[in-house]
Amino acid sequence: MLKSNQRNNFSKINSGIIAEILENYFNDPSSIPESDKKILSNYLKTITGENLTSETIKNISNDESEFIRKYGYIYAKTDPLNINNEKLPENINSLNNKSSFIKLESIYLKNIGYEWEHLRSKKEKSWLENKIENNPEDLNPTKQELIDSTFELVKAEDFEKFIHRSFSGSRWYSLEGSEALIPLIKTLIRKSSQSNIEKILMGMPHRGRLNTLSHIFNKPYKLIFDEFKEENLKNIVENINSDEFLLDVKYHLGAKTSVKKSIEENLDLFMLPNPSHLEMITPVISGATLGIKDKQGISSEKCLPIIIHGDAAFAGQGIVAETFNLSGVEGYNTQGSIHIINNNQIGFTTDPKNAFSTKFSSDLARGFDIPILHVNADDIESCIKIAKLAIEYRNSFYKDILINLVGYRRFGHNEMDEPSFTQPLMYEKIKSHPTVRSIWVKEIIKRNMISENEISNFEKENNEKLKKANSNLKTLDYQSLAWPNNFPNNKKLSKSIKTKLSESELINTNKLLWKIPLGFTLHPKLKKLVEKRRDSNLDSKIEWGHAEILSLALLSKNNISVRLTGQDSSRGTFNQRHGVLIDVKNESKFNVFSNINKKNLPYIINSPLSEEATLGFEFGYSSMFLNSLVIWEAQFGDFANNAQSIIDELICSSQSKWGQNTGLTLLLPHGFEGMGPNHSSGHLERFLSLSSQNNITIANCTNTSQYFHLLRQQGLTPPNEKKPLVIMTPKSLLRHPLSSSSLEEILEGKFSPVLETRKENIDQINKIIICSGKISIEFLYKDSEKLLKNSVLIRLEQLYPFPEKIFKDIISKYKNVKKIIWLQEEPKNRGAWQYISDTISPIVKNLKFVGRNFSPSPASGSTLVHKLQQQQIFDEIIKE
Repeated sequence: MLKSNQRNNFSKINSGIIAEILENYFNDPSSIPESDKKILSNYLKTITGENLTSETIKNISNDESEFIRKYGYIYAKTDPLNINNEKLPENINSLNNKSSFIKLESIYLKNIGYEWEHLRSKKEKSWLENKIENNPEDLNPTKQELIDSTFELVKAEDFEKFIHRSFSGSRWYSLEGSEALIPLIKTLIRKSSQSNIEKILMGMPHRGRLNTLSHIFNKPYKLIFDEFKEENLKNIVENINSDEFLLDVKYHLGAKTSVKKSIEENLDLFMLPNPSHLEMITPVISGATLGIKDKQGISSEKCLPIIIHGDAAFAGQGIVAETFNLSGVEGYNTQGSIHIINNNQIGFTTDPKNAFSTKFSSDLARGFDIPILHVNADDIESCIKIAKLAIEYRNSFYKDILINLVGYRRFGHNEMDEPSFTQPLMYEKIKSHPTVRSIWVKEIIKRNMISENEISNFEKENNEKLKKANSNLKTLDYQSLAWPNNFPNNKKLSKSIKTKLSESELINTNKLLWKIPLGFTLHPKLKKLVEKRRDSNLDSKIEWGHAEILSLALLSKNNISVRLTGQDSSRGTFNQRHGVLIDVKNESKFNVFSNINKKNLPYIINSPLSEEATLGFEFGYSSMFLNSLVIWEAQFGDFANNAQSIIDELICSSQSKWGQNTGLTLLLPHGFEGMGPNHSSGHLERFLSLSSQNNITIANCTNTSQYFHLLRQQGLTPPNEKKPLVIMTPKSLLRHPLSSSSLEEILEGKFSPVLETRKENIDQINKIIICSGKISIEFLYKDSEKLLKNSVLIRLEQLYPFPEKIFKDIISKYKNVKKIIWLQEEPKNRGAWQYISDTISPIVKNLKFVGRNFSPSPASGSTLVHKLQQQQIFDEIIKE
């Protein structure tokens, strides 16, 4: 075998791939093409000085102990169905009379597979090896742990069987075949309660969720059973506005509970709600963990994320790799998550060979330098061992670790599915395979730890509880028992948020922002910008990035935490922000907020090149830390395309489905400047189509005073009233003279949902032009006197919720109007047109559209075509 020092020559990303190729060669040299053998031979020679020949392999492989330690996981008996278990190579089997082999076999070749040969750290590998070989007593379950786990297992199986009997024809994605997940999680919680961990945040898909909610999070049986009964739904929602709170299926819901750590301390457990889109919850849990840590001011080590995956989804969904990539990055590191693959060895009807290209569904994790623990889900004792090992590893190295719980799915994808249509042989085996409970109960009775009578009595008592809960007619208060429970309601919101501030506060804060430390050498161009910003007075025009930083700084002074992340956000995609400055001599960093509030320093950081995982992370963070301003910025507005499922399933609908609110703010650069289909549109139309019941705020600001006050308004909104905010931010307007407000205008201003070009002679106005965003500034800048002759321009700065009263009041002033036009630069099937047409049709009759024609593509990639189309729009406005 390759020695550890030889493996360290591989990068951690490639080590798993190379190791797998070599393992295939060791087992069957004919499986490797001749061309690959030559490549491997040359590569191996560079790190060992030897050619890859049969003799070389024999020499490398003569350390059987090393082979078993490093590759025993491949041959361990982790598959309860014995479908995918592999046999040891014959030359290793020949050693089965040696005492050393017998010892190693009992550790590495039974029901646990330890996979860590790919780790780069010798310290971690030595720690793991020492734990399982020299100190196994630390991991062995106590008698009480085995007894407790037995009763937990009985409850888990009885629960599933009771639902089968009582709610035939329903679907709930039962845990049967992997009931070991419950005692495994219980062990993680017990071990956590004995450590410094104070919070556990858990995310999981629908498989086994009801069982977990009931037996881990203490959700009442009565409440779960009521969710199965359609006739009881009315009782559940009778005190809730059902137009706004729409409910979700029972296997998506969240929960919260706590367990005692000591007389004075609790360990708080959170199960976050989850949509059916598998793995979407993965980055959300990571973000929520960091959010609750920052909210409560505790260290990351005291917050543990536990993330449960399906085998097909873990390998198949790219968001998993994106989230692993975040785990070691500044601003996203949660100091280690415990991942569990609930491995059914099938994906709906898809066999493993069609679900992933690697040997194991867990192989993705190898590239992220984390240990993988494979365990047979029929062996409860082994499950407890690896749960203990996982907690100890995480608490020792503060890194992720993965448990691959290999079980099976006793029924189809759901309870009404027929799995033998597609996997007849597998399900023939499953039909005759004893349940996890029967295997384990038999074993623990054999050990004289529990009697058969005790098991029988416990089971009777438990089934009585289930029956009693199902027959109980008492109505439970769903809202008080649910978590999260911030459901929409008709209560009046707080009075309008005051965002004004004093002149001295504004001027002094601005000067402090741009006070650069002695010895810090700025880039010459940045030095001029910093001096210009620092020396601003009331008459100075404040461009977009400057106004934004001022707004965030003032929130920080109000003890509102600020977090702004996105691709290249520290500087800003368009060189507009410069929230973090770089010393040109040594590349040290200076956060411009450092002089404002060191205890509550706004956090501005560049994210990895990811959209779905990073936006999911910020959603999780913001939902757990509502008293903050959390901002996610897209490099260009349409980069949100890659995170659309997060927007649909979480940001826009989480409160209606689960009572989970968020104040997350999205900055989406939007505007047509001839940059092509992929750098023009923030897809405003999509957000407008998702708006309902005041679920989000959608804005399209056109000057820096508006933007300044909108951010302050969002940050100062009370936590229980937070809503997501989507802002279509500018590109060409970032330094535009008509978009830059003076400090005095910012000082005297507030956010106005509607802006109107003032007209002295109202009676002469015969045309109203309504628009939103960049085109209004472009319109005014071209030739406002000519374009606005006998016309008035109304800018909708807030599109949703629609400012109906303000709009009506403005429109009603103009008595002699003959034409009302909606102006936009987006194609007619995009932008705000459809929304505006539907929304203001009761107020404005015969509204005319002026803009680009219908188009399957957002914008032209030709600058020439763009300019021609833009001019046609303005020509048409003049003609009308």
